[in-house]
Amino acid sequence: MKMTFRWYGKDSDPITLQQIKQIPGMTGIMGLLDYKAAGEVWTDEECKEYIDGVHAAGLECEVIESVNVHEDIKMGLPTRDKYIGNYITTIRNLAKYGVKVIVYFDEKELGNMTPLDIVKKTAEDSHGFTLPGWEPERLAELEKTLKQYEGITPDMLRENYKYFLDAIIPVCEEVGVKMAVHPDDPAWPIFGLPR
Repeated sequence: MKMTFRWYGKDSDPITLQQIKQIPGMTGIMGLLDYKAAGEVWTDEECKEYIDGVHAAGLECEVIESVNVHEDIKMGLPTRDKYIGNYITTIRNLAKYGVKVIVYFDEKELGNMTPLDIVKKTAEDSHGFTLPGWEPERLAELEKTLKQYEGITPDMLRENYKYFLDAIIPVCEEVGVKMAVHPDDPAWPIFGLPR
């Protein structure tokens, strides 16, 4: 087992890599590019710059969190293949620089919160950070996005999920990347959405 620390990047995180390196037993970071919206390619240049910076601080970067899946993939829209292609490019770019695990979903502690409660709490708790998947412009579209899911059944979502995995897993196997998904995706429905 390796001990890693989630790091949002030099432009977003007040904690530096040098400070992380001082933590006893720390070997690396779980990284992310917090300015990338779901569906955008993490370019070769961005991946190289990010991971080279981590390595220069004497840390590893084998795990990346929040390469978010675009809503069009989840809903099975005709544009999903474009976003799957972007995701595959991102997988290849990250693998080229030593990334071995990609986590693409992060469930929050929900309790009895509504979607708007979650948005408000996340904004308050982030202390000025723009978290991946929680970008202000994306959250402004929350009600519209929730409405788009109204006709999607759990079986349809499962089929869309399978379609996505069928497209990306061969690439992951080719480049040696493992996909990690939290166990709650897609285990139970919340807010009337299929899971």
